[in-house]
Amino acid sequence: MKAYTFLAGFAELVLEESFVLGIRVEPSRATFEVEFVLTPDHPAYTPALSGERECFRQGWIRFFGVQRLLWENQGRRPAIDATGTVDYGHIDSFASNGDIFRLDGDWGTMELTADRVEVDLGK
Repeated sequence: MKAYTFLAGFAELVLEESFVLGIRVEPSRATFEVEFVLTPDHPAYTPALSGERECFRQGWIRFFGVQRLLWENQGRRPAIDATGTVDYGHIDSFASNGDIFRLDGDWGTMELTADRVEVDLGK
């Protein structure tokens, strides 16, 4: 399996420092809502805001054409920060081999087979 940085749109993201805000699974689709950490090479990068050490940008990782999904160890409770934002931790690892994707974090382990994956930073 190859690391997520080889996937289109993922090279300038640091998922190990990003925060998972929610996960939604529905027929043929899986979506992670994420507070992404962007590297200085990302086109949307801006200097960190006062009091922060990274450039954060909210968005989604979307899997389309999901044919198989296994989600294990999903029972951990989320953290709630000082602003009341729910956070399920980081994506500790994300790798793929063709149409098979495997992600791990405090929120569990997900392995899925999908036609494609994309990052959406919104507007």
